[in-house]
Amino acid sequence: ERVAFGFYYAVSVTAGLVLRRARSNLAVRLDREVESLWQRAVSDPLTGLLNRDGWMNLAGTAMQDAIGAGHQPAVLFIDVDFFKRVNDAHGHQAGDDLLRELGGPGQYSARLGGEEFACLLPRSSVQQAERFAQRLANDYRERAARFDSTLSIGVATYGEGDVPNDLLARADAALYEAKH
Repeated sequence: ERVAFGFYYAVSVTAGLVLRRARSNLAVRLDREVESLWQRAVSDPLTGLLNRDGWMNLAGTAMQDAIGAGHQPAVLFIDVDFFKRVNDAHGHQAGDDLLRELGGPGQYSARLGGEEFACLLPRSSVQQAERFAQRLANDYRERAARFDSTLSIGVATYGEGDVPNDLLARADAALYEAKH
């Protein structure tokens, strides 16, 4: 009896350890899968930037953090000029390449849709945001010269009580003026 009990005890302890390890491995895999699904839900697959939903969530939090720390946030609304002409003349792959020129690591940047992008600058005066927009436009013009494409950029800075959509709407209006 003692031998049988010892045997069953050893088997149950071993089975418990195996099950605990399997449960731990499953939990790690599930965490990774959830993170992967989350990244796909908030990211633009073409550019690697945030998508509109991801940006709105992050921009809201980052904007509140900046305001709480006494900083001036600004938003840039960016549109790729002559995008349809690039697609028509050079093909959709060239258009995708053009959009990728605006991608890359950008904690507060997003592709809102089509050829429209947004960028939150958590600490920026109007002058700093305009200088940043000019540098971005100049750098893009050099990299996209083969497509004869430029950027139009609208800038808006935080006003009392603003939420990201308010800044985005004012930056969009400024973009519209910049295009004309």
